[in-house]
Amino acid sequence: MKICIYIYKIYCMKAHCLLLILLLFISCKEAPGNFEGGSASTEYKEVPVEINLENLDAPPEERRTPLPPPILLTTARQLIRTANLTIRVNNYTKARKDIEQVLKKFAAQVNQESENRAAYQIENNLVIRVKPMQLDSLMAAIEQIAADIDNKSITVEDITRQYVDLESRLATKRAAVAQYQQLLRSAKTTSAVLEVYEKMNEMIEEIESTEAQLRTLRDQVQQSTLNLTMYQNYNNIAARHEGFGSRLGNALSGGWQGLLTVVVGLIYAWPLLLAMGMVLFFVLRSRKKRKVV
Repeated sequence: MKICIYIYKIYCMKAHCLLLILLLFISCKEAPGNFEGGSASTEYKEVPVEINLENLDAPPEERRTPLPPPILLTTARQLIRTANLTIRVNNYTKARKDIEQVLKKFAAQVNQESENRAAYQIENNLVIRVKPMQLDSLMAAIEQIAADIDNKSITVEDITRQYVDLESRLATKRAAVAQYQQLLRSAKTTSAVLEVYEKMNEMIEEIESTEAQLRTLRDQVQQSTLNLTMYQNYNNIAARHEGFGSRLGNALSGGWQGLLTVVVGLIYAWPLLLAMGMVLFFVLRSRKKRKVV
C-alpha cells in the first residue's frame, strides 16, 4: 500500500512539471520580443527604414541588424526673427560711425552693405545679424541715432514642425545607412556589393542635403536678421534748419547760378541766334524797300 502511494506521488510531480514547462513555453511564444531580464511592458520605438534588396546571396539570418537607437527630436520652439528698420539721419557720416559702435556693443555683424550716393541723397542698406535676445535692444539703440523713423517692423516665423521633420528624416536616413553597411558585410557576390553601394551612396547624398537644410535653418534661428536702411536728404535737411538770412543768401546764389546757366546756354546756341538775326535783318530790309516804292 505504501509503495502504491509513493508511485502515485511521483506520477503527480511529473505531471505538474510537464504542465509548468508547457505554460512557460506558451508564454515565451506569445512574447517573442522580450529579452532575458527585461520587462514585457518596455516600449522601444523602432525607426521605420525601407530597404528592398532582394538579390543578396546571404541567408536571411545573416541580414538581420540590431534596432537603431530611439530618435531624440527637438522639443524647443524654433523661431526665425526678422526686422526691418528705415531711418533718416541728419549727418550720414557721423550716424554711420555711431551705428558701428552700437554693433560692437551688441556683438552684431554686418553681412551685407550697399551704399548709394546721388545729388540730393545718400542712402545705405545694411543686413545685420545679431543674437535673437539682442535684436530689440539693438533696434532701440539705432533709433536713438535717427532723426526720423520711416518704417519699423518685426516678423517671427515658427519653423518648429519643419525643423523636427528634417531631424526625423535625418535620423531615419542615418539608420538606413547603418543597415546598408551591415548588408554590405554579408554580401557574397560582386553584384550584391555593387547594389548595396549604389543604394547606400544615394542615401548618403540625401543625408548631406538634409544636413545642409538643417544648418541653414539653425543659422536663421540662432542669428536674427535686421534689414537697416539709413539715408540723408541734403536739400531737405538744409531747408529745415536754416534761417531767413541763410535762405535769402541761398536764393540770391541760386538766382545768380540760374543767370549764368542762361548765359552759357545762349553761348551754346550762338549759331542759331546768328541765323535768326540774319533772317530778321533781311525781312526788315525788304519791308523798308516796299515802303519806299
